[in-house]
Amino acid sequence: MPIETIKVGIVTGPYKRRNGYHAEVAVQHPGASETIHRLWFGFEVIKDVAALRGYEEADIDVDRFGEAVLAFLQQRGVDLADPDWGMQDDDIPFSVEYLPMRSVFSYYPDMPDSLADTLLPPAQAP
Repeated sequence: MPIETIKVGIVTGPYKRRNGYHAEVAVQHPGASETIHRLWFGFEVIKDVAALRGYEEADIDVDRFGEAVLAFLQQRGVDLADPDWGMQDDDIPFSVEYLPMRSVFSYYPDMPDSLADTLLPPAQAP
């Protein structure tokens, strides 16, 4: 299924922990309507993923980051066409319509490494 980031905005304010990105990612489903998924991730999230491979925050393309998140969830069996996915399960701290990345990372602890593998080339030896 095609996955494409359609909008990215920067969130800034007086509270450092709340500063970051808001991304809207569209997913086209065969025989069904396109769905829009909203991700929020702090600058620190991007920095942490980049650091896993010895890179800087600026080395990660934010559009591709959003697309990689949705591709990861899709590979894990999340039904991205179902806006109610996970709503009846109290163990899932997010829905497919709103994805705060720290919560998603807590639920899928291997996601940061997977994103780093997808978005960055292997770190070169010093």
